[in-house]
Amino acid sequence: MFRRVTQEQFEAIFAAAGKRKCKKFQQILILALETGLRRSELCNLMSLDIDFKSGVVFVNDTKNGFPRLIPMTPRALDAAMKLATSSTSEKLFEMSENAIRMAFEKARSFAGLPSIRFHDLRHEAISRFFEAGLT
Repeated sequence: MFRRVTQEQFEAIFAAAGKRKCKKFQQILILALETGLRRSELCNLMSLDIDFKSGVVFVNDTKNGFPRLIPMTPRALDAAMKLATSSTSEKLFEMSENAIRMAFEKARSFAGLPSIRFHDLRHEAISRFFEAGLT
């Protein structure tokens, strides 16, 4: 089922995530909403996949098998920079897909939004891209 995530809903989940142990998760939420990346694509990102100068992320490992370039908003670029500077490995961040799912479930529950799914952030991002005239 397709659903839009309002700014108020996102902010509630974002605030709830900030009260949890993993502060990096807030930056992951921003990246998901601002880029439309799938959870698996986020988890596979390496710092080298991001051109911080031009503000573009290269996604090589995609669901459909076709790599793509995604322009990043200033907010997404800032989130990626924060994750990259705090990372202790080549990966942008060290969280598994399951850890992201569980952190999201806890945050949405704490925010009182049990019907919102992590994948809804992707749908919202794509809707925003479309509204901005992007394909």
